[in-house]
Amino acid sequence: MASPRILVSYFFGPRTIPLGEFCAQGFEAAGCEVARFNSQVSHPLEHYCFKWLAKLARGLRLPDRYFVEGHPWSNLRYRERCLEEMVARFRPDVLFMIRGNSVSAECLQRLKNRYGIAHTVGWWVKDPRPNDRQLLEDCRLYDHYFCIHRHGYSESDPIRYLPALGLERRPPLPLEGAPAPARSREVVLVGGWSKRRDAFVRALLDLPLTIVGPGWKKRKRLEVAHWDKVLASQLWGKDVDDLYRSAKIVINVTSWDPAVLTGLNLRVCDVPALGAFLLTDDALELEEFVTRGTEIATFSTPEELREKVLHYLAHEDEREAVARAGQRRAATGMETYAEKMARVLDAIGMAREGQ
Repeated sequence: MASPRILVSYFFGPRTIPLGEFCAQGFEAAGCEVARFNSQVSHPLEHYCFKWLAKLARGLRLPDRYFVEGHPWSNLRYRERCLEEMVARFRPDVLFMIRGNSVSAECLQRLKNRYGIAHTVGWWVKDPRPNDRQLLEDCRLYDHYFCIHRHGYSESDPIRYLPALGLERRPPLPLEGAPAPARSREVVLVGGWSKRRDAFVRALLDLPLTIVGPGWKKRKRLEVAHWDKVLASQLWGKDVDDLYRSAKIVINVTSWDPAVLTGLNLRVCDVPALGAFLLTDDALELEEFVTRGTEIATFSTPEELREKVLHYLAHEDEREAVARAGQRRAATGMETYAEKMARVLDAIGMAREGQ
């Protein structure tokens, strides 16, 4: 039997999150032929013309939808044309759309009918949002649909839970008795500004905190007096890994409240896998991946965050024991993307090479 041909659509490139590439490699490890479509592709005139026309329309309180997606040269139409060109060349059995940027229902149906695509698969990887109808509307466009969280749909909806958490590859087991690595930074937070993150960060502004993420230096956000805590608006790849390894404490604050909306971000796997200590906001799903208090530490309020930061800064042995336990869990118990994509293939009924 021929290997399944999978076209993965998401963000690809050196300056973006690597989820798409990890999934593509996961399908390849499962014996599939894979093509990668960068869904961030934009029309050459977008930056110089259409973006500004849409902004002007909004400023004049006029409808901006035409400039965003309605005209023949819009990003949406341009993206759909580029996607169809790749589908026509590659002829995939499966179109795997990781739901960042979208395509229209008409485009999906045309691709399926015209090019004989056996399965269209959507994977919603956006944050959970209250009263979000887009998820329920989007899932009905695809033959199979997955979501990284459990919020906003029921068992009667055609959506299956598939968390995004996973590892590109398992790390080595930490060496027993090895000395703790040198940590040159005290406390690190990676994440763009949000109202919720801002509330937690303000509990730590008198401490040696390093922030990486966009939006923190915008007007009416973090005061100019604290801008020196912002190392960069963006870091990618190895630079992010090195930053995590250099930190005594890595803080993870989700932009939504995990006590109200479900879902976890990728740092729950990424940070322990690097042998770093993770202090994250508490969420019910954590127990599916790690053990609180043993492999990571958690907090629920800004006050508790500050209390635990001060505690773990003062107790290196305890902190490093948690970091080693987290790395041990990553090395032995966390799912890789190769395993995750094999599960996707099984769920949609696609035979893999050798089966």
